[in-house]
Amino acid sequence: MNPCVRVLRFARPAPPSTGDETVAQIWLDEPGVFVGAIGRESGRWIHVLADGAPSGLASRHSRSDLERQIILYHLGSLPGTGTATFVTDAHFAVAS
Repeated sequence: MNPCVRVLRFARPAPPSTGDETVAQIWLDEPGVFVGAIGRESGRWIHVLADGAPSGLASRHSRSDLERQIILYHLGSLPGTGTATFVTDAHFAVAS
């Protein structure tokens, strides 16, 4: 992998279990290193780190809003923005 390219993947939890509020796992780079998860709690989407500690990122708006926050948290600002600011969906893709 090119060292200038970072990959952040949102994947289905494996194995999915009934009653578990984890809706996606988050993997960084290739081969993937587990760095956290997205869950549902009290009507909002939350981000927890790999050790289970809350990151402080959450969204009541949508899962994709939280995914944008997670991208900036793990990868920093997007090229050309200079700071970690939110941009439109056209600047990056989120796959789940």
